[in-house]
Amino acid sequence: MDTHTQSTIGDNYSDNFESEPDPEQNLEIKQTPYRKVKKNTTQSRKKQSLHTKLMRITPTYEMEQKIVTAKKLNNNELRNLNAELLRQIEKQKEEIRILKRMEFRQSKALEKFESSKSRLPMLLESHNKEILGMREQIRTMKTRYRKSQESLREVEDELEKNKNRLNKYKALVDDENLQERAELSKQLNIAQQKVKELETKIQELEIHIQHLIKNHKYEVNIEKAQSKKIKFTIQELEEKYNRLEIQLLEKEKELEVWNIYSNRQRNITQKMSSSRSTPSVKSKFNERVPPLTPPPVRMKRYEERRRQSKKQKESMLKKVNLPSPRAASDTKSNQTSMSQPLSRKDFCSTATHNGRLRVPTHVTARSNDDMPTDRGLFRLAQPSTSSSA
Repeated sequence: MDTHTQSTIGDNYSDNFESEPDPEQNLEIKQTPYRKVKKNTTQSRKKQSLHTKLMRITPTYEMEQKIVTAKKLNNNELRNLNAELLRQIEKQKEEIRILKRMEFRQSKALEKFESSKSRLPMLLESHNKEILGMREQIRTMKTRYRKSQESLREVEDELEKNKNRLNKYKALVDDENLQERAELSKQLNIAQQKVKELETKIQELEIHIQHLIKNHKYEVNIEKAQSKKIKFTIQELEEKYNRLEIQLLEKEKELEVWNIYSNRQRNITQKMSSSRSTPSVKSKFNERVPPLTPPPVRMKRYEERRRQSKKQKESMLKKVNLPSPRAASDTKSNQTSMSQPLSRKDFCSTATHNGRLRVPTHVTARSNDDMPTDRGLFRLAQPSTSSSA
């Protein structure tokens, strides 16, 4: 809504709401049928008065709220307009200030330009004066140059005299063999300087040797400590390796037992299928007693142990700087998995993250006769087939 329309709506409404009743209110009052009440009873009169008051209050209250909201909206819009106008006024004031500053600067520049025109003859006079001063300086420099030439001639004469004196002194020195003495004194000075330099070098080398000895001892101690740690870690790894070998042998025995038991069950099922027996008895023979722990828990435990052992081996190999045997172990494991029959733990170890199960490649390559007859394992493998499909 525009401000003009809101102002007209607000002006149409009066301040005294009782003097201007709403026509809708009158219609509502006429439509409501009044009950017949006895004239003598006081309770009926009170109820009727309350009912009429409520009927009078509710529509007027709604109209009051509407008018108040309209006035508030009008006031808010007027405030916004006032704020915008004040901002525009401030912007215009700033523009006026900037324009005044520009006018002041331009007026100053014009005054300077006008004053420079009037100062042209003064500038010419000052230039002429400078030329005269430069000419005087040139004259003074010429006089100084002449004086310096005369002084140079005098100095050259003195040098010639001194050279003659030096020649006389050299002749005297040659007669008394003073050259050999001077040479020997020079050689002594040179030898003394060399001895001092050698002494300083010897001291520096001795200090350097002491530092080297200390560093060598420190490095030897560090290497000894590292060798001790490495020996200790090697012993621990050997012990762990022996334990793992024992565990492997035990697991292989368990797997062999499981395979023997599964082969026996196959033979029993074949015999029972040839004979006449009820299907309930066959299912009982094929069923196996499930373990106490569920297969996902066992799979998680087995994977955690395997990861821990791998991490320990890799850390020790990095310390000793030996090549990691991952590739060889992976190839050997693939060969053994293809050659050996599938066990219960191998079948359960095919689980991936998030609880999903997948069948490895060497399992799909086998025939259905080599698969285990345990129903629990067959149920675990079913979701993997659905996911692959």
